[in-house]
Amino acid sequence: MDDLAGRLQRHQGIGLKRSHKAWTVEVPKPPDYLFRVTLPVGDLHWYAEALPLKAGGTIWSEWNEYQPVGDETTKDVAAALVDDVELFISRLMLLEVREGEEDGSPVLQWNLEGVWQAIRLP
Repeated sequence: MDDLAGRLQRHQGIGLKRSHKAWTVEVPKPPDYLFRVTLPVGDLHWYAEALPLKAGGTIWSEWNEYQPVGDETTKDVAAALVDDVELFISRLMLLEVREGEEDGSPVLQWNLEGVWQAIRLP
């Protein structure tokens, strides 16, 4: 995570904090949202949420948990977690975000390769 933190610090507008419990990355998506990614220190999971800038509460959230399978080591899985977090944050920084609808329910979407789709963690 320290390597990822170093890469993220180079991007203007991203907030990066570390406490004894977790890394927190904040990615603003003006004019409507702030995305917050939380990576607990020493754990193999992460959490992302979208917060509206004009009102309280969370309007979207999702989490991923990683565990070694087969011959994978904890180090391999931790590297995959960091890669997925970096991909998610990169997409947030580059893509448009909007509120949309899927199957009659409201969802938060991003425009990925010209297609509006529900935001999902990698």
